[in-house]
Amino acid sequence: FTGFDGVPSAPSSLNADTNTAMCAVLTWPDVANASGYLVWTNGVECAFVATNAATCARSARAHTTFGVSAVNGSAQSDRISLELPPAPPPPFILFFR
Repeated sequence: FTGFDGVPSAPSSLNADTNTAMCAVLTWPDVANASGYLVWTNGVECAFVATNAATCARSARAHTTFGVSAVNGSAQSDRISLELPPAPPPPFILFFR
């Protein structure tokens, strides 16, 4: 992490595009003086990203909670969270002989 301008605010909203089967594309508004963002899945830190978007895996069997916090140096904002229902099962392909 670089620079330090104080604790950044938490992202104001968190959105998820779930048009892909087992993934969620997360987006959030930029946060002033954030050097990057920590992305969380079910309470576990899973990525650091420099932009305001991330692609994360979803569970097919349980609800998945995603979270994002803004960081600046060693300072971290509160986390904003979003819970998604289980991903739909993949389509079945039947072959007949």
